[in-house]
Amino acid sequence: MSDWEDQGILLNVKPHGESSAILSILTKEKGRHPGYVKGALSKKDKGLYQPGNLVDVFWQGRLEEQLGFFRVEMITNYGVKYYDEPLKLMALNSVCALAHSCLSERFPFPQIYEGLKAFLLLMETEDFWPALYVHFEKSLLHALGFGLDLERCTVCQREDDLIYVSPKTARAVCRADGEPYKEKLLLLPPFLQKGGAYHEEDLIDGLRLTGYFLGEHIFTHLYSGEPFARSQFVQMCHTKQ
Repeated sequence: MSDWEDQGILLNVKPHGESSAILSILTKEKGRHPGYVKGALSKKDKGLYQPGNLVDVFWQGRLEEQLGFFRVEMITNYGVKYYDEPLKLMALNSVCALAHSCLSERFPFPQIYEGLKAFLLLMETEDFWPALYVHFEKSLLHALGFGLDLERCTVCQREDDLIYVSPKTARAVCRADGEPYKEKLLLLPPFLQKGGAYHEEDLIDGLRLTGYFLGEHIFTHLYSGEPFARSQFVQMCHTKQ
């Protein structure tokens, strides 16, 4: 018999039978891990088993590689916190769907775990939370081996006036070198640069930037493509502007 306990963020709930479910939880030490919960869909426990919830999780199985069983205890119910704020709820669903779809099972991603945990917390209090959402997608690309190089111009190496990103190299391009090719380049919003401020009108450029590279390197290899929750969030952001 094998067992462990950890802290985690619930990413996905897949119904199994009439009232049970298979959960996907991003844990601090064990990575994204599945587990079976009997009665998870019952009315009594409906609030516990929602994406985005921060939980204490206990896993038990006969062998480490088996599905095994989860026992879950609530730490923070983020779904309830954002129930009356549709855009934040969409963002919560999107980051959870991205982590569930993109991260390999049973492989630790401590930086992604800590980043997701921080995002869920700061989304409650910080007006610049949409910038943090884009930063989360950027960190996801980095963790999966497709990081963006936004520190200096790929052509002349200057570190200022960076306003473009090359879709071919994922590297920043300064205004002077990028201007002749601007129709072929992606825009680099200031909030993705060191010390750059967040402005609401730059959000779509940020989502388009990370979305392009997620699509090129990750979504194309997923059976279901881009997670529906991300598509919904991006669409709502467009509607808000």
